[in-house]
Amino acid sequence: MFLDATETMSAEKYPTFVYALPVLRQMKIHLSKDDMFTTDCPDENVKKFIENYGTETFMPSLLSTLETIRQGMLDEFKKRFTGMTIDILWTTILDPRC
Repeated sequence: MFLDATETMSAEKYPTFVYALPVLRQMKIHLSKDDMFTTDCPDENVKKFIENYGTETFMPSLLSTLETIRQGMLDEFKKRFTGMTIDILWTTILDPRC
């Protein structure tokens, strides 16, 4: 998720909000997934990691910490990106580069 967002925004010499809005929406979608750190997660890398190390003594603490971080990031995301109007969406949709 963060790698994709970084690569997308880094590909432009001068990233604009038109590019940022779809990236931010995808980040919010990913952060909203309650199963991000479970074997139900659609990400194969996460599944493999949990399957390989799931019985280790550090795993419950690690997964709990990751879940706390995910929830904190989602809370901050919601606080910072509220109140956007439909005009912003139309600006993105109508931009010929998108």
